[in-house]
Amino acid sequence: MSTYEDAIIFALHKHGDQTRWNGDPYIVHPLRVAARAEEIANSYGGFYGPISVDAIKKAAVLHDVIEDTDESCKEIMAEEIQRRFGERVSSLVMQVSRPAGETYRDYIDGLLKRSETAALVIKRADLLDNLSDLPEDHGLQRRYQPALKKITERLDDLLGD
Repeated sequence: MSTYEDAIIFALHKHGDQTRWNGDPYIVHPLRVAARAEEIANSYGGFYGPISVDAIKKAAVLHDVIEDTDESCKEIMAEEIQRRFGERVSSLVMQVSRPAGETYRDYIDGLLKRSETAALVIKRADLLDNLSDLPEDHGLQRRYQPALKKITERLDDLLGD
């Protein structure tokens, strides 16, 4: 089975020269999301059924690979993630990947209804990281803040405060 370090190398290769809105190398974001996801998971007890914190970290570092892949190659990329990192990690990555054409509101509502607790941990970490470096007046703040609130409330309902 592939290691967390293998997931980092895979994500680094797939994101390539991509940059964040502020010019930082894109890979910084998935690495911070993985660290935040580990911290959140541990704050809730660290283990969710058959999903370990290690699987959460791997999926977190890979969380944007599917979304950032050309539409015609998404299925191939999903199969590659499954082959390299296993069904559990692949499933988590797919759960947090917003399908093309789906509104953000529908995506978040679906995530809240259908996703595993571990996927919600990853999405919470993703939103926290996105919000940490967006200017307060950035338009995505209006999208991410309510989503973060809903996901945090759902995790608290599922796992306790």
